[in-house]
Parts: sequence; structure tokens; C-alpha cells
Amino acid sequence: MYAGRVVETGPAEAIFTDPQHPYTIGLMASVPGLRGPRTRLSTVPGIVPSIETMPEGCRFRTRCPFARPRCETEPPLAEILPDHRAACHFAPLEQKLEGAA
Repeated sequence: MYAGRVVETGPAEAIFTDPQHPYTIGLMASVPGLRGPRTRLSTVPGIVPSIETMPEGCRFRTRCPFARPRCETEPPLAEILPDHRAACHFAPLEQKLEGAA
């Protein structure tokens, strides 16, 4: 969930092994490891907009590394794999953004 909207849903294993929303990917990257050397945690850049300044369309677009003009329209929570849904115009990311990052 991001800014009051569900952005990804599915079986826990799918979410942890193959996240498909950029916010979920950012969250997974910020989880500290339990083994090995301590390293600086990854963060999701920017801040959550206040309810008064929430952008139109995808609420994550002002912080998203993949944002494009089409993100100004709200993406549906669409099935990308069986029982795995993501609210991103570009999910599944590895197919629709190949070479873009």
C-alpha cells in the first residue's frame, strides 16, 4: 500500500521474490540483511506527498524511477501473474521496461 492505495497484492513468496511495483521493489531493497557485514540501507527517494498535494494518477510517480507521462493517469490493479496484481502501467517490469533503467 502506498499513500492509501493498494499498489501490489499476491502470495507472499511472489511479492518477496518477484516484486512488480517500483514502490515494493524499493521496500524490498531497504530490508537489512541478517548476515554479512552491515551496510547502509537503501531508501526510496523523496517523501510521501501530503493528502493536499497528492499527484493525479499514480501516487508514486513523483518518486518513481520509471515514471513517464502516462503515469499521470491512475493505473489499474491488474493481474500480471496468476494471483499477483500490481498497479503500475509498466508491470511486468522486466518485460515492459527492458533496457529503460
